[in-house]
Amino acid sequence: MTRKVTYEFKTDKRGRKYANRIDLKTGKKTRIAYKLAQKRDRDIRYKENRRAKEKELKKKGFTWEEYQKEKKEITKKVKAEYKKKEKKVSREIINKEIEKEIEKSIQKQTKEKELAEKKGATWKEYQKEKKEIEKRIKKEYKEKGKEVSQETIDKKVEKEIEKTIGVRSRFRFHWRYWELPFCGTPTFVAYADAKDGDHYDEMKEYCNDIYDDIMQSNLCPDREVLGGACVVVYKRKHEGKKYDIVKQHELGDGCVQGIEKGM
Repeated sequence: MTRKVTYEFKTDKRGRKYANRIDLKTGKKTRIAYKLAQKRDRDIRYKENRRAKEKELKKKGFTWEEYQKEKKEITKKVKAEYKKKEKKVSREIINKEIEKEIEKSIQKQTKEKELAEKKGATWKEYQKEKKEIEKRIKKEYKEKGKEVSQETIDKKVEKEIEKTIGVRSRFRFHWRYWELPFCGTPTFVAYADAKDGDHYDEMKEYCNDIYDDIMQSNLCPDREVLGGACVVVYKRKHEGKKYDIVKQHELGDGCVQGIEKGM
């Protein structure tokens, strides 16, 4: 949005302050009360700065509301730290410190969002899991009667959350078949792989292509194709030995081939 007006602030020969409202399209100047001009000018500058900040935040995957929430928490933290040190500092220094901490927080959250996406989880699921792990770690240290820094907690959370958040995709197949002219000797083909995130479609397509290639080969008429293929997408976090399978695809004997051994 382009600014339509601006304000100029002046002092006359008698030392009285006054302001002009300038139409940027026509250049026309209109006298306006000094304090009113100041207020309107501040409002315009605030909106311009906010739009620029929103644009910058959007590139990083954040909203203005998230930024304001983070700013509020960090402002409280920074002020408490200076109060604890019994130091008197200017508002300018505090603001620089706040912006510095916010930038660090944004970088950290960007990294976390990327990890959540990679693992096939939502940002909300990631935050929930993070709080649970953090709570458990603090409880463990408290029971041992030990103090723990936030930095240590963050490192432990980052390490553990990779093993519990989101979904994991896995496939396995093994086939035995006979091709002409060697109908007395079977051919074996087997493979398995796993990845973090939802890779159901590509794994399903790969297993189907292998099966189709086998069925289109020069098979012996009196021999049966044996074996199976299985593709599963399951949640990484589970209770005991029970896995929460989100998607599943089978060919032949399918998942009875023990695909859960690798989960």
